[in-house]
Amino acid sequence: MLIMTLAHARTYGDGSLIAHLLKRWAVYLINNTLYPTVDQGSADFDSAADNTNLALKGIIGVRAMAEMSSAMREAEDVEFFNMQATKLIGQWTSFALSPEEDHILLDYGDDSSWALVYNLYADRLLGLNLVDSSIYEKQTSYYNTLFSSTYGLGIDSDHLNTGNSAWLLFAAATATDSVLRDSLVSMAQNHASFNGTPGVFSTIYDTSQGTALGGTASPGQGAIAMVRAVGSQRAQYNNRCPVE
Repeated sequence: MLIMTLAHARTYGDGSLIAHLLKRWAVYLINNTLYPTVDQGSADFDSAADNTNLALKGIIGVRAMAEMSSAMREAEDVEFFNMQATKLIGQWTSFALSPEEDHILLDYGDDSSWALVYNLYADRLLGLNLVDSSIYEKQTSYYNTLFSSTYGLGIDSDHLNTGNSAWLLFAAATATDSVLRDSLVSMAQNHASFNGTPGVFSTIYDTSQGTALGGTASPGQGAIAMVRAVGSQRAQYNNRCPVE
């Protein structure tokens, strides 16, 4: 919610949705996001403890709160949330990378694992530059080493034949290599045009066959626009509303 509120304010130049409630959420994240529990998992197939992708999402949320505090002219909060986000991302980086430091793991300590780390997209969309550019480059290079079918990559090393078109497109938007980016987009397009399954374009599907597994007509398909959305946000807020 913190990420989406900042995205809304950036896109429409309206800071009026930012309020004390968001600050409390951000403080909660500072204390809880680095080590996600099983109960805190929210996305399909993304509920393991110490999940790197989920932890990253919360850290980006903290950094987003710093940006929103700036819109509210809360200088002390800007400094506080920036400091906390910087501290958290440093800790996350030390836990999240493989022993070879060539890609992001699915979960802390699961040294042979990998995942489509789609929450990197929030850092890119908002232009926060919280995650070091070298991590984007490493992740892009690693995606290039993974075997992929016509319909895309599996969502992680535990689900090699389960694809998610939204996550695939988010990952495409974080790629530093335009060739890989376009390849991932084409894989999602191949799935979208596959007519071997009745029903509407599904988010979750079998990557080996293209057949739907769930999520037909899902709002998650809005990820189709995400590659183009990067870099499109405004830098100014037209409606700065001080917290009362």
